[in-house]
Amino acid sequence: MKKLVGNTLFIMLALLLVSAFVPAVSFAAPVVSTECAYSANDVVCEVYVDTDGDSLISGGVKLTYNATELSTTDATKNEAVWYFGASGPDHAYMLPETSTPGEVVFIVGKMDTDAIGTGVNGERIKVGSVTFDRATNTLPVNDPGTLFNIGSELGRTGGTYVNFVNTAGENLDAVPVTFTTKVAERGDVNANGSINSIDLNLLRGILINGGNYTVFADCNGNGSINSIDFNCLRAKLLNQ
Repeated sequence: MKKLVGNTLFIMLALLLVSAFVPAVSFAAPVVSTECAYSANDVVCEVYVDTDGDSLISGGVKLTYNATELSTTDATKNEAVWYFGASGPDHAYMLPETSTPGEVVFIVGKMDTDAIGTGVNGERIKVGSVTFDRATNTLPVNDPGTLFNIGSELGRTGGTYVNFVNTAGENLDAVPVTFTTKVAERGDVNANGSINSIDLNLLRGILINGGNYTVFADCNGNGSINSIDFNCLRAKLLNQ
């Protein structure tokens, strides 16, 4: 089966399988972080979750945006981490939902049938990414967060639906889950709203010492950080 119509059956099966293997753990508060970098032509957002030491078997995030300024061109889940199958993404399920303008919904989960009860645990775990085309090609003069109106919340609400569930079967939606959003121009490495020599020094440090990939430091938007980004950022500073 290449695609399931929902994750209810998935969660029920996972809970039945792990309940005999995993002891109850204390409630933790997942933190969902959305990081969006814009250029004159597009906006790319990446969604991450910090599990706060808990192990998740499911999660749900709704990314909201200004549909008059942005249109979705691509949305992908991180299937290297979130999957249902034997030590890898044997079964794709619940592709990101993009049919409703102004919303992208990620429903993710994990059940490794070779390692029942492991779940997903750690910091800065990628949920997925979205690429938007812009309706205009001018860089924002005012707060880009207001222009694009990008935010995030629980993927689905209402009834008995639960988004975030840990391996002990606990409902984490009510902890509650924390959502944060940063929107900045590509090259604004520290995402503080301006591009200056500090960003160049930060990028130099990343190139020398390594560090987490961020869409902000990816100045040319090719999905990796290298010396080309350094030259891209330097050119931006010279042209200011």
